[in-house]
Amino acid sequence: MDLDIVAVDGKEVNFKENPFETVYFENTNPTSESKRTVRVKNTSPILVPFHWSIYKQKNSQKISLENEDTHYRVEPAQGKIPGGQYIDFDIYFCPQHAEPYYEFADLIIEDIPITSVRDPPEGLKSFAQAKTSKNAKVPMPTYVGSNTQFLSIPMIQFNLRGQGNSCKVEVEPSYCLFEGDTYINHEYSQDVVLKKRSEGQVRYQLRLEGKNRSSFEVDIQTQGKSLSTSEGGVIHGVIEASEDEINLSIVV
Repeated sequence: MDLDIVAVDGKEVNFKENPFETVYFENTNPTSESKRTVRVKNTSPILVPFHWSIYKQKNSQKISLENEDTHYRVEPAQGKIPGGQYIDFDIYFCPQHAEPYYEFADLIIEDIPITSVRDPPEGLKSFAQAKTSKNAKVPMPTYVGSNTQFLSIPMIQFNLRGQGNSCKVEVEPSYCLFEGDTYINHEYSQDVVLKKRSEGQVRYQLRLEGKNRSSFEVDIQTQGKSLSTSEGGVIHGVIEASEDEINLSIVV
């Protein structure tokens, strides 16, 4: 049994001849996300169950049973790869702050005997061999864990590297002045522009703050959404990486 990486972001690669250990991501604005796609092919004729493990510390001697607050995710996170077929795995980077993020990802196969695996990890191979000898003492690798009679095997392992950006967004004009006469039960609007001054995708929230006034109502409309009909009185939106700005309509 063997798995092979045959493409990254749609471009063919020869992972056997030119292996890589690290997947790098473009600088990404906090609370937004960037994506890399890795295509993994099952070169054997058998069905291979798998799951992904994302973690922060490598070669740790402790196994944590708590969920780690990681900043990467893989989709699909688990499943099965049919024999001779491939799956495109989307790896997402989701920073929360403007800082670097160093984490790790393992593609772990399940319910496959280690003797059927081509080039298994040395530590796991030594542990499996030691189980057949009463005198051998080999420490159990921290990634060992399985619901079947066979050991879980990390077939593909990546370092994940990304940097959270310091993003900048401006509103022009910075205030709305409704000049002239205004009349009861009439609607007035002004357009403002939300401009992105940094690269990449930017996620934003719009909500009203300050003292509520019973004498008039305010609504904000953008990207087909309205503050007056949004859940919780908050608009959640995205300025895509390909966009420089979006328009907001302020309605009173």
